[in-house]
Amino acid sequence: MKKIFILILFIYSIVMTIFAIPTIKVAIEEVEPQVSLDAGASDDQWKFLQDLSKLVDYADSLGYKLTGGELWRTMYQQRYNVAHGLSWTYNSKHLKRRAIDLNLFIDDRYQQTCEAYEILGQYWESLDPKNRWGGSWKHTKDCPHFERR
Repeated sequence: MKKIFILILFIYSIVMTIFAIPTIKVAIEEVEPQVSLDAGASDDQWKFLQDLSKLVDYADSLGYKLTGGELWRTMYQQRYNVAHGLSWTYNSKHLKRRAIDLNLFIDDRYQQTCEAYEILGQYWESLDPKNRWGGSWKHTKDCPHFERR
């Protein structure tokens, strides 16, 4: 079940990346930076997915449902997001495949408050000191966001 969820999440993120890229012009550098996929990067990505699997199981044990939002993001998308106020950094963990935005459903109702995500965020951060939940950020909260530093 976990492997199927992760595979579906990965395929979904690729499809969304291909079809959801806006067609407006955004200033980009001549050479697009490449995301490192060396051994160290893949180890962090693997640990991120292992912890994500635990988070999904934990949500399921609470009777919650999760659906996948954005996992991987291109630099083109990131520049668009910053230009339109959807992000504030050019160093998003989504670029490194170490962040995901999750949609939370409780009693089949989509949840949009930080309070609804709180128990999942606390659990996520308890799994590893490198895990960060967007609801813990001091300034701009991003409650559906789960990442590995």
